[in-house]
Amino acid sequence: MSTALVRRITADDASRLREIRLRALESDPLAFASSLEVERDQPDESWEAWAGAASEGSDQCLFVAEAETGHFVAMAGAFRAASEPRTLHVIAVWVDPERRRQGLGLALVTDVVEWARTVDADMLALWVVEDNVAARGLYERLGFVATSRTQPVPSTTDLLEVRMELSLLDPGASLAHHGRLPDGYVELQPMTGDELDAYLEWTVAYRAGELMQARDMDWMAAELKAQEVIEQELSSRAGPTNHQLCGLRCGVADAAGAAPVVGWVWFSLTERAGERVVVIHDLAVFEPHRRRGIARAAVGEVEDWAIRRAAAAMEVRVFAHNPAVGVFTSQGFSAISESASTVTLRKELSS
Repeated sequence: MSTALVRRITADDASRLREIRLRALESDPLAFASSLEVERDQPDESWEAWAGAASEGSDQCLFVAEAETGHFVAMAGAFRAASEPRTLHVIAVWVDPERRRQGLGLALVTDVVEWARTVDADMLALWVVEDNVAARGLYERLGFVATSRTQPVPSTTDLLEVRMELSLLDPGASLAHHGRLPDGYVELQPMTGDELDAYLEWTVAYRAGELMQARDMDWMAAELKAQEVIEQELSSRAGPTNHQLCGLRCGVADAAGAAPVVGWVWFSLTERAGERVVVIHDLAVFEPHRRRGIARAAVGEVEDWAIRRAAAAMEVRVFAHNPAVGVFTSQGFSAISESASTVTLRKELSS
Protein backbone atom coordinates (compact mmCIF):
# COMPACT_ATOMS: atom_id res chain seq x y z
CA MET A 1 0.00 0.00 0.00
CA SER A 2 1.43 3.42 -0.90
CA THR A 3 1.76 5.99 1.85
CA ALA A 4 0.43 9.51 2.19
CA LEU A 5 1.68 12.39 4.32
CA VAL A 6 -1.04 14.00 6.44
CA ARG A 7 -0.28 17.66 7.17
CA ARG A 8 -1.82 21.10 7.44
CA ILE A 9 -2.12 22.94 4.16
CA THR A 10 0.28 25.80 3.35
CA ALA A 11 -0.28 29.05 1.49
CA ASP A 12 1.69 27.61 -1.45
CA ASP A 13 -0.80 24.76 -1.98
CA ALA A 14 -3.54 26.76 -3.70
CA SER A 15 -3.33 25.01 -7.08
CA ARG A 16 -3.40 21.54 -5.53
CA LEU A 17 -6.26 22.63 -3.27
CA ARG A 18 -8.27 23.64 -6.32
CA GLU A 19 -7.53 20.31 -8.02
CA ILE A 20 -8.65 18.11 -5.12
CA ARG A 21 -11.67 20.26 -4.32
CA LEU A 22 -12.99 20.05 -7.88
CA ARG A 23 -12.38 16.29 -7.99
CA ALA A 24 -14.30 15.95 -4.73
CA LEU A 25 -17.25 17.98 -5.99
CA GLU A 26 -17.36 15.94 -9.20
CA SER A 27 -17.02 12.57 -7.45
CA ASP A 28 -19.39 13.06 -4.50
CA PRO A 29 -21.66 16.07 -5.15
CA LEU A 30 -24.15 15.14 -2.42
CA ALA A 31 -21.45 15.40 0.24
CA PHE A 32 -20.98 19.15 -0.14
CA ALA A 33 -23.07 22.30 0.19
CA SER A 34 -21.38 23.79 -2.87
CA SER A 35 -21.18 22.43 -6.43
CA LEU A 36 -18.69 21.88 -9.24
CA GLU A 37 -20.50 24.45 -11.37
CA VAL A 38 -20.07 27.14 -8.74
CA GLU A 39 -16.44 26.52 -7.85
CA ARG A 40 -14.65 25.54 -11.04
CA ASP A 41 -14.74 29.13 -12.35
CA GLN A 42 -13.47 30.71 -9.14
CA PRO A 43 -10.39 32.89 -9.77
CA ASP A 44 -6.96 31.87 -8.55
CA GLU A 45 -7.14 34.55 -5.88
CA SER A 46 -10.01 32.70 -4.17
CA TRP A 47 -8.02 29.47 -3.89
CA GLU A 48 -4.95 31.38 -2.70
CA ALA A 49 -7.03 33.13 -0.04
CA TRP A 50 -8.52 29.84 1.20
CA ALA A 51 -5.16 28.08 1.35
CA GLY A 52 -3.54 31.02 3.11
CA ALA A 53 -6.28 31.45 5.71
CA ALA A 54 -6.49 27.71 6.44
CA SER A 55 -2.72 27.34 6.83
CA GLU A 56 -2.48 29.24 10.11
CA GLY A 57 -4.47 30.88 12.85
CA SER A 58 -7.38 29.82 15.06
CA ASP A 59 -10.39 30.58 12.86
CA GLN A 60 -9.99 27.89 10.22
CA CYS A 61 -7.82 24.97 9.21
CA LEU A 62 -7.47 22.49 6.39
CA PHE A 63 -5.52 19.25 6.59
CA VAL A 64 -4.55 17.26 3.50
CA ALA A 65 -3.11 13.85 2.67
CA GLU A 66 -0.29 14.21 0.14
CA ALA A 67 0.57 11.14 -1.95
CA GLU A 68 4.11 10.26 -2.99
CA THR A 69 3.30 11.75 -6.41
CA GLY A 70 2.66 15.13 -4.79
CA HIS A 71 -1.08 15.02 -5.44
CA PHE A 72 -3.56 15.56 -2.63
CA VAL A 73 -5.74 12.47 -2.14
CA ALA A 74 -7.80 13.46 0.91
CA MET A 75 -8.70 16.52 2.95
CA ALA A 76 -10.68 17.76 5.96
CA GLY A 77 -11.05 21.17 7.56
CA ALA A 78 -12.99 23.40 9.89
CA PHE A 79 -13.91 27.07 10.22
CA ARG A 80 -15.44 29.47 12.73
CA ALA A 81 -18.71 31.05 11.57
CA ALA A 82 -19.60 34.57 12.65
CA SER A 83 -23.07 33.33 13.61
CA GLU A 84 -21.58 30.78 16.07
CA PRO A 85 -18.23 32.18 17.23
CA ARG A 86 -17.79 29.51 19.93
CA THR A 87 -18.41 26.67 17.45
CA LEU A 88 -16.07 25.31 14.78
CA HIS A 89 -17.74 23.71 11.76
CA VAL A 90 -16.14 20.68 10.08
CA ILE A 91 -16.09 21.03 6.30
CA ALA A 92 -14.55 19.69 3.09
CA VAL A 93 -14.10 16.09 4.31
CA TRP A 94 -13.27 13.88 1.33
CA VAL A 95 -11.06 10.89 0.47
CA ASP A 96 -10.26 9.86 -3.10
CA PRO A 97 -12.24 6.66 -3.88
CA GLU A 98 -9.03 4.82 -4.71
CA ARG A 99 -7.54 5.67 -1.30
CA ARG A 100 -10.46 4.79 0.92
CA ARG A 101 -10.23 2.19 3.71
CA GLN A 102 -6.65 3.23 4.36
CA GLY A 103 -7.36 5.27 7.49
CA LEU A 104 -6.91 8.65 5.80
CA GLY A 105 -10.35 9.98 6.71
CA LEU A 106 -9.88 9.02 10.33
CA ALA A 107 -6.39 10.54 10.43
CA LEU A 108 -7.50 13.84 8.88
CA VAL A 109 -10.56 14.38 11.04
CA THR A 110 -8.47 13.41 14.08
CA ASP A 111 -6.05 16.22 13.20
CA VAL A 112 -8.98 18.63 12.86
CA VAL A 113 -10.24 17.61 16.32
CA GLU A 114 -6.76 17.98 17.84
CA TRP A 115 -6.38 21.42 16.25
CA ALA A 116 -9.81 22.45 17.54
CA ARG A 117 -8.79 21.57 21.08
CA THR A 118 -5.91 24.07 20.89
CA VAL A 119 -8.00 27.10 19.86
CA ASP A 120 -10.64 29.09 21.72
CA ALA A 121 -13.85 27.17 20.99
CA ASP A 122 -16.50 25.18 22.83
CA MET A 123 -17.73 22.77 20.17
CA LEU A 124 -17.11 21.10 16.83
CA ALA A 125 -20.19 20.60 14.62
CA LEU A 126 -20.86 19.10 11.21
CA TRP A 127 -23.69 18.05 8.91
CA VAL A 128 -23.72 14.57 7.39
CA VAL A 129 -26.24 12.79 5.17
CA GLU A 130 -28.57 10.96 7.54
CA ASP A 131 -28.24 7.52 5.94
CA ASN A 132 -24.48 7.73 5.25
CA VAL A 133 -23.61 4.99 7.73
CA ALA A 134 -19.90 4.92 6.86
CA ALA A 135 -19.36 8.65 7.38
CA ARG A 136 -21.41 8.74 10.56
CA GLY A 137 -19.43 5.79 11.89
CA LEU A 138 -16.17 7.65 11.27
CA TYR A 139 -17.39 10.71 13.18
CA GLU A 140 -18.76 8.57 16.00
CA ARG A 141 -15.32 6.97 16.35
CA LEU A 142 -14.04 10.41 17.30
CA GLY A 143 -16.83 11.11 19.76
CA PHE A 144 -19.30 13.10 17.65
CA VAL A 145 -22.90 12.61 18.75
CA ALA A 146 -25.94 12.96 16.46
CA THR A 147 -28.41 15.66 17.51
CA SER A 148 -32.11 15.94 16.71
CA ARG A 149 -31.45 18.73 14.20
CA THR A 150 -31.91 17.83 10.54
CA GLN A 151 -32.16 19.76 7.28
CA PRO A 152 -32.46 18.95 3.55
CA VAL A 153 -29.20 18.24 1.73
CA PRO A 154 -28.43 21.53 -0.11
CA SER A 155 -28.05 19.84 -3.50
CA THR A 156 -31.28 17.80 -3.29
CA THR A 157 -34.50 17.86 -1.31
CA ASP A 158 -34.78 14.06 -1.44
CA LEU A 159 -32.26 13.53 1.37
CA LEU A 160 -31.83 14.81 4.89
CA GLU A 161 -28.62 15.56 6.74
CA VAL A 162 -28.22 15.46 10.49
CA ARG A 163 -26.09 17.69 12.68
CA MET A 164 -23.44 15.99 14.81
CA GLU A 165 -21.54 17.68 17.62
CA LEU A 166 -18.42 17.13 19.72
CA SER A 167 -17.92 19.10 22.94
CA LEU A 168 -14.47 20.65 23.32
CA LEU A 169 -15.05 21.70 26.93
CA ASP A 170 -14.52 18.18 28.34
CA PRO A 171 -12.53 15.81 26.09
CA GLY A 172 -14.38 12.78 27.49
CA ALA A 173 -17.90 14.20 27.71
CA SER A 174 -19.21 13.35 24.26
CA LEU A 175 -17.43 10.00 24.23
CA ALA A 176 -19.03 9.05 27.53
CA HIS A 177 -22.44 10.11 26.24
CA HIS A 178 -21.91 7.94 23.17
CA GLY A 179 -21.02 5.00 25.38
CA ARG A 180 -17.28 5.05 24.74
CA LEU A 181 -14.39 5.98 27.00
CA PRO A 182 -11.76 8.44 25.74
CA ASP A 183 -9.30 7.14 23.14
CA GLY A 184 -6.29 5.58 24.84
CA TYR A 185 -8.07 4.93 28.15
CA VAL A 186 -8.31 1.26 27.20
CA GLU A 187 -5.12 -0.13 25.68
CA LEU A 188 -4.71 -3.45 23.87
CA GLN A 189 -1.44 -5.14 24.84
CA PRO A 190 -0.28 -8.62 23.77
CA MET A 191 -0.82 -11.23 26.45
CA THR A 192 2.15 -12.49 28.38
CA GLY A 193 2.72 -16.24 28.54
CA ASP A 194 1.05 -16.48 31.95
CA GLU A 195 -1.87 -14.35 30.77
CA LEU A 196 -2.31 -16.53 27.70
CA ASP A 197 -2.43 -19.69 29.81
CA ALA A 198 -4.98 -18.10 32.14
CA TYR A 199 -7.02 -16.83 29.21
CA LEU A 200 -7.17 -20.21 27.45
CA GLU A 201 -8.27 -21.91 30.67
CA TRP A 202 -10.93 -19.27 31.21
CA THR A 203 -12.26 -19.19 27.63
CA VAL A 204 -12.60 -22.98 27.44
CA ALA A 205 -14.68 -22.96 30.62
CA TYR A 206 -16.72 -19.95 29.51
CA ARG A 207 -17.47 -21.32 26.05
CA ALA A 208 -18.35 -24.69 27.53
CA GLY A 209 -20.89 -22.98 29.77
CA GLU A 210 -22.37 -21.11 26.81
CA LEU A 211 -22.62 -24.35 24.83
CA MET A 212 -24.40 -26.08 27.72
CA GLN A 213 -26.98 -23.30 27.82
CA ALA A 214 -27.42 -22.90 24.07
CA ARG A 215 -27.32 -26.54 22.99
CA ASP A 216 -28.35 -28.49 26.08
CA MET A 217 -24.99 -30.32 26.28
CA ASP A 218 -23.46 -31.95 29.35
CA TRP A 219 -20.29 -30.43 30.80
CA MET A 220 -17.79 -32.97 29.43
CA ALA A 221 -19.15 -32.80 25.88
CA ALA A 222 -19.33 -29.00 26.01
CA GLU A 223 -15.76 -28.70 27.31
CA LEU A 224 -14.40 -30.98 24.58
CA LYS A 225 -16.32 -29.06 21.93
CA ALA A 226 -15.02 -25.72 23.23
CA GLN A 227 -11.43 -26.99 23.18
CA GLU A 228 -11.88 -28.29 19.63
CA VAL A 229 -13.26 -25.00 18.33
CA ILE A 230 -10.54 -22.92 19.98
CA GLU A 231 -7.78 -25.19 18.65
CA GLN A 232 -9.23 -24.94 15.14
CA GLU A 233 -9.34 -21.16 15.30
CA LEU A 234 -5.83 -20.82 16.71
CA SER A 235 -4.35 -23.31 14.25
CA SER A 236 -4.68 -20.69 11.52
CA ARG A 237 -2.01 -18.59 13.25
CA ALA A 238 0.62 -20.19 10.99
CA GLY A 239 -1.36 -19.25 7.87
CA PRO A 240 -2.57 -15.98 6.38
CA THR A 241 -4.81 -15.14 9.31
CA ASN A 242 -3.21 -12.66 11.71
CA HIS A 243 -4.32 -13.35 15.30
CA GLN A 244 -4.04 -10.84 18.12
CA LEU A 245 -4.57 -12.02 21.72
CA CYS A 246 -4.50 -9.00 23.99
CA GLY A 247 -5.15 -7.97 27.53
CA LEU A 248 -7.31 -4.91 28.12
CA ARG A 249 -5.33 -2.50 30.29
CA CYS A 250 -7.35 0.33 31.69
CA GLY A 251 -6.94 3.35 33.92
CA VAL A 252 -4.09 4.40 36.19
CA ALA A 253 -0.83 2.44 36.35
CA ASP A 254 -0.07 0.45 39.47
CA ALA A 255 3.11 0.58 41.58
CA ALA A 256 4.93 -1.55 39.00
CA GLY A 257 4.13 0.99 36.28
CA ALA A 258 1.49 -1.08 34.45
CA ALA A 259 -2.22 -0.41 34.21
CA PRO A 260 -4.31 -3.34 35.49
CA VAL A 261 -5.66 -5.96 33.10
CA VAL A 262 -9.45 -5.69 33.19
CA GLY A 263 -10.33 -8.15 30.42
CA TRP A 264 -9.26 -9.93 27.25
CA VAL A 265 -9.85 -9.60 23.53
CA TRP A 266 -8.93 -11.96 20.70
CA PHE A 267 -9.25 -10.83 17.09
CA SER A 268 -7.71 -11.62 13.71
CA LEU A 269 -7.23 -10.14 10.25
CA THR A 270 -8.09 -12.41 7.34
CA GLU A 271 -8.56 -12.21 3.57
CA ARG A 272 -11.97 -13.35 2.42
CA ALA A 273 -13.54 -13.07 -1.05
CA GLY A 274 -11.07 -10.39 -2.05
CA GLU A 275 -11.52 -8.19 1.03
CA ARG A 276 -9.85 -7.82 4.39
CA VAL A 277 -12.05 -8.63 7.38
CA VAL A 278 -11.23 -8.36 11.07
CA VAL A 279 -12.95 -11.10 13.09
CA ILE A 280 -13.44 -10.66 16.83
CA HIS A 281 -13.25 -14.15 18.32
CA ASP A 282 -13.63 -13.21 21.96
CA LEU A 283 -14.15 -10.15 24.16
CA ALA A 284 -14.42 -10.31 27.95
CA VAL A 285 -14.43 -7.67 30.70
CA PHE A 286 -13.94 -8.89 34.27
CA GLU A 287 -16.95 -8.48 36.54
CA PRO A 288 -15.63 -5.65 38.81
CA HIS A 289 -15.02 -3.48 35.71
CA ARG A 290 -18.26 -4.03 33.81
CA ARG A 291 -20.89 -1.37 33.04
CA ARG A 292 -18.20 1.30 32.61
CA GLY A 293 -18.07 1.32 28.79
CA ILE A 294 -14.85 -0.70 28.66
CA ALA A 295 -16.21 -3.30 26.20
CA ARG A 296 -17.38 -0.57 23.83
CA ALA A 297 -14.05 1.22 24.13
CA ALA A 298 -12.22 -2.04 23.37
CA VAL A 299 -14.34 -2.58 20.24
CA GLY A 300 -13.41 0.95 19.24
CA GLU A 301 -9.71 0.23 19.64
CA VAL A 302 -10.05 -2.92 17.53
CA GLU A 303 -11.89 -0.90 14.88
CA ASP A 304 -9.11 1.69 14.77
CA TRP A 305 -6.60 -1.19 14.38
CA ALA A 306 -8.70 -2.61 11.55
CA ILE A 307 -8.98 0.70 9.70
CA ARG A 308 -5.21 1.24 9.87
CA ARG A 309 -4.83 -2.11 8.12
CA ALA A 310 -7.31 -1.27 5.36
CA ALA A 311 -9.93 -3.76 6.51
CA ALA A 312 -13.29 -3.48 4.76
CA ALA A 313 -15.37 -4.78 7.65
CA MET A 314 -15.46 -6.32 11.12
CA GLU A 315 -17.39 -9.45 12.06
CA VAL A 316 -18.22 -11.27 15.28
CA ARG A 317 -20.25 -14.37 16.11
CA VAL A 318 -21.86 -14.57 19.53
CA PHE A 319 -24.41 -16.74 21.25
CA ALA A 320 -27.85 -15.24 20.63
CA HIS A 321 -28.67 -15.03 24.34
CA ASN A 322 -25.43 -13.21 25.20
CA PRO A 323 -25.79 -9.53 26.25
CA ALA A 324 -22.73 -8.84 24.07
CA VAL A 325 -25.13 -8.69 21.11
CA GLY A 326 -26.30 -5.34 22.48
CA VAL A 327 -22.73 -4.07 22.87
CA PHE A 328 -21.92 -4.77 19.24
CA THR A 329 -25.20 -3.48 17.79
CA SER A 330 -24.72 -0.23 19.72
CA GLN A 331 -21.37 0.09 17.93
CA GLY A 332 -22.93 -0.17 14.47
CA PHE A 333 -22.85 -3.95 13.89
CA SER A 334 -25.82 -5.58 12.14
CA ALA A 335 -26.87 -9.22 11.96
CA ILE A 336 -25.97 -10.96 8.70
CA SER A 337 -26.81 -14.57 9.65
CA GLU A 338 -28.40 -16.49 12.49
CA SER A 339 -28.60 -20.07 13.65
CA ALA A 340 -30.57 -21.69 16.43
CA SER A 341 -27.98 -20.61 19.01
CA THR A 342 -25.67 -17.96 17.48
CA VAL A 343 -25.82 -14.72 15.51
CA THR A 344 -23.12 -13.31 13.22
CA LEU A 345 -22.79 -9.52 13.20
CA ARG A 346 -20.92 -7.34 10.74
CA LYS A 347 -19.90 -3.69 10.52
CA GLU A 348 -18.72 -2.04 7.32
CA LEU A 349 -15.72 0.24 7.93
CA SER A 350 -15.33 3.74 6.64
CA SER A 351 -12.15 5.38 5.42
